[in-house]
Amino acid sequence: MLDNKTIVVYGLPSNEVNLIQRASLDFKVDLITLKTFNELYDNDYFLAVLNINELSGEELDGFTDYLENIDPNLTTKVVLDAEKRNLSDYNNYISFTSFQGIENELSVLVKKAVQKAKRELNSANNSLKLLTIYNYLQKNSGSAKEIAAATKLEFKEVKRYLGVIQIICKDIQFDKDNNSYFKKGN
Repeated sequence: MLDNKTIVVYGLPSNEVNLIQRASLDFKVDLITLKTFNELYDNDYFLAVLNINELSGEELDGFTDYLENIDPNLTTKVVLDAEKRNLSDYNNYISFTSFQGIENELSVLVKKAVQKAKRELNSANNSLKLLTIYNYLQKNSGSAKEIAAATKLEFKEVKRYLGVIQIICKDIQFDKDNNSYFKKGN
């Protein structure tokens, strides 16, 4: 899944791996060279540069299945494919026929991948906070300050997320008399 500190590469010669390493120096990230293609599914990363030209039919089918059915599109995947095959209809990877197609743009590519990872992590963190408050309100009621204390979230965040929750969940209401948020029916 998503790790904003790791780049994985597969099937690249050492000189190309070194170019990626140099392009990513400003971002203080780790670079892992995968020994087998299947290691891709076991590693957390924000950018994968994958040469799929030497994959077996079974490995290619597995990767296609991953792109089509599993990949949540949180990471940037750069696929080097001399045949320019359409592996997925979901546009969840960037395709080039060779490394030379990205060589001059590596710094920009790494920067964009870092930015995407930060956005995705921020979105996941915001969703987690929203769910934390919503789950609290499934069994409890309370003022924004009480909810903040119980969930260990900042008061301002709780106020903002309570507003969002009230927009999308009509069962969460506010009782002015008791200065309390609650789930309707509790």
